[in-house]
Amino acid sequence: MTLRHSKQTDFSWFRVITATAIILVGLVAAAAAGLWTYKLIIEPPSFSRLTSALPACNRIEVEAVQGSETTISAVQGSRTLVATEASDFETIWRSQPFRNGPGDLCHSPIYRVRFYKNDALFAEATICFGCNNIYFVDHPTAASTRVFREISFNAATVESKRLRSYLSQMFPGHDPGAKNH
Repeated sequence: MTLRHSKQTDFSWFRVITATAIILVGLVAAAAAGLWTYKLIIEPPSFSRLTSALPACNRIEVEAVQGSETTISAVQGSRTLVATEASDFETIWRSQPFRNGPGDLCHSPIYRVRFYKNDALFAEATICFGCNNIYFVDHPTAASTRVFREISFNAATVESKRLRSYLSQMFPGHDPGAKNH
């Protein structure tokens, strides 16, 4: 059996390769421009309960901190959110463009957030806008050990700027990089 080569076969392969290249370039460009949300692919289910699927919390503690990596060296201010304030913060938190994996290889948090469900500590997060990452300490049950997780986000998005502005308005002057509107 002899394979026959024709100009029509070459043209068909050329069309397939060209169409594939155009689709790939379009997807990459859309992702780079932030037009394509790929949260379901990138945010694993284990993180969703701490991020986009965060359950309703009856109390949220927000602190202005100084720290490095997993150590908080100073708490410069603290605020407890309940009722409407907690609900407003949850809405902003769930809207964040979280991504699996690390941001930059540093973590100098300026805020720590503790989420309470039924008055029990559910999760704790430290946020570094400069490094585009959040470190979580998960508190799934009182009997289990604390689990450390890291997730990144894009601090340049509208949603992240809204979170940063909200936090910096709670603690004026703590975050010199924030632009309050």
